[in-house]
Amino acid sequence: IVDQVVTYYATQFKPVIKTIKTILSLQELTNIHSKHPDGVGLLFPKFIFESIEFTIPFIYLEKDTINIYQIKPTTLIKPGHIKDTGLKKILLSKIGIIPTTVSIVCVNKYFQRKTDISPEQYFYTKSLTKETNRFDKANYAAIKRLLLKEYPGSPTIIGKYCHKPRPCPFLNYCWKGITEDDSIFKLKGYPLGEKIKNYKKGIQSFKQIPKSILLEKQHNQIKFNFEKSLLIDKPKLKKFLSHIKYPLVSIDFEACHPVIPLYEDCSPFEAIPFLYSLHKLQKKD
Repeated sequence: IVDQVVTYYATQFKPVIKTIKTILSLQELTNIHSKHPDGVGLLFPKFIFESIEFTIPFIYLEKDTINIYQIKPTTLIKPGHIKDTGLKKILLSKIGIIPTTVSIVCVNKYFQRKTDISPEQYFYTKSLTKETNRFDKANYAAIKRLLLKEYPGSPTIIGKYCHKPRPCPFLNYCWKGITEDDSIFKLKGYPLGEKIKNYKKGIQSFKQIPKSILLEKQHNQIKFNFEKSLLIDKPKLKKFLSHIKYPLVSIDFEACHPVIPLYEDCSPFEAIPFLYSLHKLQKKD
């Protein structure tokens, strides 16, 4: 989806260098800029700083400006998007590339397709130049330690941000050893925020969880985790089955949610059913 949306956004610019296989340096970027004085777009250019490899979805070089675009296949700008963009701006500056403008590009949720799709109407752009200027050296130092794995697996650094706006690529490193079968993070029906809060208090395994905070189903989960057996509530199962009357009818359907609408009058991510099945069981046997 990301590739599809970014590539479509780039159709507004000409020329566009679509495939850059190598990691770009400041000198290489300058050379490309000098060869295209009237402007050139770079699709998914890659950079590296102190072993941190990162990609910018789209960069447009024009005259004396370097404009970076963080393109997201979403209809909502989230705080995590701003942090992610700010980090990439810092990393670029560390290798001598100073962006003139920084923008985030999202999908316009109010867009409806009418024959041809207009990129100007399909996307909306918000400047993040001021917001990303707030990312100072302290921000970079903290993020750098995490990215370069200078932190041990520790409960002091895990949080909801490990999963949102997307799973962190270092999730397995920071969470190493804290997601065993009897970990509090395996408890069903318990909010992630509460799990993290209790974990940082030292409540890390099933044995340490106070019974007072558990629901009946969570008590059962812990009990049968230790006994390694199945829980079958026969009375409840029997009661449920007693309400079933024949013939039984079941229906199922599948839908796709294309980010770029396929048909007229459709919007981004709108559900489009394309398959259904209907089954009928006349009697029990």
